Amino acid sequence: MSASVPSLPGSLRQARGVLEVELPDFSNIDLVRSSPEPFALWPIGDQGLVFHWLDYAINEGYSQITFRVSDRPADIRDALSHASLWPIEWKVLAVADVGEFVHYGLPGKDVAGGLPSDGWTLLDFWLELERQWLSEINKENGDLVEHLAVGRYCMIHSEAKLRMPVLIGDHVFIGPGCVVGPNCVIEEGSMLAGHSEVSNAHILAHTFLGPVTSIQYGILGGSELFDLKHRVHHQRLEGHLAESFEHKGNIKPPIWERIYALRLYFKLRHHLRNASIEGKTEFINGLMLPKVLSDDSMAVKVVWLKEVCAGRLRLVGVNPRTEEDLDRIENREWRSILESATPGVFGYADCHHCHKPQDADEALHSVFHATQDIACIMPLVEQYMKGLK
Repeated sequence: MSASVPSLPGSLRQARGVLEVELPDFSNIDLVRSSPEPFALWPIGDQGLVFHWLDYAINEGYSQITFRVSDRPADIRDALSHASLWPIEWKVLAVADVGEFVHYGLPGKDVAGGLPSDGWTLLDFWLELERQWLSEINKENGDLVEHLAVGRYCMIHSEAKLRMPVLIGDHVFIGPGCVVGPNCVIEEGSMLAGHSEVSNAHILAHTFLGPVTSIQYGILGGSELFDLKHRVHHQRLEGHLAESFEHKGNIKPPIWERIYALRLYFKLRHHLRNASIEGKTEFINGLMLPKVLSDDSMAVKVVWLKEVCAGRLRLVGVNPRTEEDLDRIENREWRSILESATPGVFGYADCHHCHKPQDADEALHSVFHATQDIACIMPLVEQYMKGLK
C-alpha cells in the first residue's frame, strides 16, 4: 500500500483509449467489519467504488477500463459480470500487490485526512468517501436534490424530516418523528419505525431500526452496529432496537413482527366471534397451526396472528400449504418454489383477495411473492394490512 495519495491524473495511466485503475487493498486492516467483500465493492452512496470508476471512464470517453486488483479479484470480476448497464469493455487483472498508482478515493477526488491504518479508521475512511459523494451530489443537483434523493415506492411520514444531503433507497419506510441526515445513506428495503435520529451514518439494506433510537456516527446492518463515535462493535442488538428484514428461509419472526402481529390481533379479533378451533393442521415442512372453523376467512388469519406473537410463524409470507394443497398444483416448478418458500399470515396473494390455497390464482400470486425480493413485496403487503378492518 502506498503511503502517498496521488491526485488525478497521476494516479491513472491512459493508453489508446484504455483507462487503467489500481484498486485499493485494505484486506490486511479490515479487522473490525471483516467484510466478505473487498473494499472496492463496499457501497459508497448508490454503488461500490468500482462502479464509480465505470461511470468516470464512460463520462471521460474511454473505450475500455482495466482494473488491477490484489484483493479478491474474482469477486470484482463476478460483480462486473452482472453490471450490464455500463456500455464499456472492462478487464480485471489479478496482481500480487498494489503499486504506486493506486487511487484510494472517488474518481477526481483527493482523499482528506490520510489513509486508514486499522479497522476503525477504515470505517471512518468509508464514511468520509460517502460524505464526499453526497456533498457532490447535493452541489450538482441544487433544488432538485430532495426529489432525487428518495428512491421508488418509499413511504415517508409527513412528520419525518430529511436533512440534506441524504440518499434513500427503494422501498424504504420512515416513520413519524424521524430525523434523517445530514450525510446519511439508507439502503433499499429498510425501515425506521419512528422518532429515530440518524446522521452521518449508513444503514445497510433490509434493516429495521426500532423506535426512539439514535445513530449519530455509525454503520448499521441488520442487528449489527458499528458505533464509530465510541469505537464499539455491537454484534447483535436486541430485536426491538434493530433487526434484519431478510427472511432467508427463517420461520422465526423478529420482535418487530411480533409487536405488529399483536396490534393486528387486537384490531381484528372481532372476526373470531363465530369461530372455533378444533386441534391442529399439519402443513408442509412440519408446520403445525390451529385448525379454525369459521365462515369468515379472516378468522383463520387472526388466529394465526397469535402464532406470530408466539414466534412460530412469520407475519409476511406465502399461504401455508398442506401436502394435498401442494399436490393440486400441476406446474412442477411452482410446486418446488412454494415448497421451499417461507410461510406467513399475510402475503401478496391476499392483496389480490386470494386468502387460501384453494382460491383461484392464489398459486400464481404466491409464486410471484416467493420469487421477488422481500423489499418489493413488503410495502404492498403492509399497505394491505393497514387497510384491514
